[in-house]
Amino acid sequence: MWDADTGRPVGGALEGHTDPPVALTTLPGEGQELVVSAAADHTLRRWKLAGHGTRPRRPVRRPVTAAALPGPTVVPALLAAVADGAGTALWNVRTGRHVSLPAGEPPVTAFAWATVHGDPVLLTAHSDAAVRLWSLYAGNAVTPSLRGTLLNHSLPVQAMTAFPHAGATLLATGGADGSVRLWHLGDRLELAHWDDHALSVRDVTLLGTGEDALIVSAGSDGTVRLWDPGTRRASGGPVHCGQQVVHAVTTVAPHPDEAALIASGGEDGTVRLWDPTTRQPVGDPLDARDGAVTALASFHTPAGRPCLAAAGPSGTIHLWDVAARTHLLRIVTGNPLSTLAARQTGEPFTEHPVLLAAGTAGVCMFDVRLERLR
Repeated sequence: MWDADTGRPVGGALEGHTDPPVALTTLPGEGQELVVSAAADHTLRRWKLAGHGTRPRRPVRRPVTAAALPGPTVVPALLAAVADGAGTALWNVRTGRHVSLPAGEPPVTAFAWATVHGDPVLLTAHSDAAVRLWSLYAGNAVTPSLRGTLLNHSLPVQAMTAFPHAGATLLATGGADGSVRLWHLGDRLELAHWDDHALSVRDVTLLGTGEDALIVSAGSDGTVRLWDPGTRRASGGPVHCGQQVVHAVTTVAPHPDEAALIASGGEDGTVRLWDPTTRQPVGDPLDARDGAVTALASFHTPAGRPCLAAAGPSGTIHLWDVAARTHLLRIVTGNPLSTLAARQTGEPFTEHPVLLAAGTAGVCMFDVRLERLR
């Protein structure tokens, strides 16, 4: 900001954009004037001019290496796990308070939540290729303590998912070593491992529930593969996705009475839907023409509308209605994103889904309300 009479700067620079500003305008505010800026980082920012005589403090931003929301049956849904260069913390989303995990552990590469013998557990994968189990509570207080370690991957685990099966809690892990491994969390023992992916495993998720659940893995070799935790064998052949690297995978049912489909997000910038039985594509790809898709999340609105969220290095989150195949919303963050997670939380967010997004600039959360979008 400059004084028009003296030609001297007034206060410090307004810092926040990650690429050069390309347009400015002023708007009347509530008792004060505002400046709105547009930049090459695809964001609009609003600035208050009151009190601009001092230089604002530049925000401290640490790239987030992993973030996750638990299901409401595991721990209170307001608790989020976040790992960055400063360590790992459990955040209460409503209050902004957090509890840190003990320092000294290697950097975190992935999270998963589970319930083991009735107790909530946080699982952290680390750059040393180990997976650590943390008990969360001491009495009523959130006090993380190390409960055990899972070893066998030769390179870091990049994705995990925990699920109940046949009376036990199991964990599926996918690693940079190209393997998918199945663990019994109660005994902390490996039950099976599969090395069919030719390159690193980028993501894992679950298809179905109960005894019929299948593990779904996505790989840098461009395939999606399914594994049966009951038989501990591959369930059919691979899905050759044709997306170069498959970075992300999730599942979503187009209608409540229909079987879930597999959604894959690829280096080619598309999201593709697959029939898990026939291994054939369902409909045309969802393409935002916005660069690689490295994160996916699925959720249903309170009215039962099935939705997919996709994001990547562009920093833009795209939301689609899966049943109608319509693009609903674009959320521009201005910073590369690597993680998405969606949960139905209940109070105090109401019954609307909450979407977590994480990347190079930190973590943000959105209360998703899509009722008025068509």
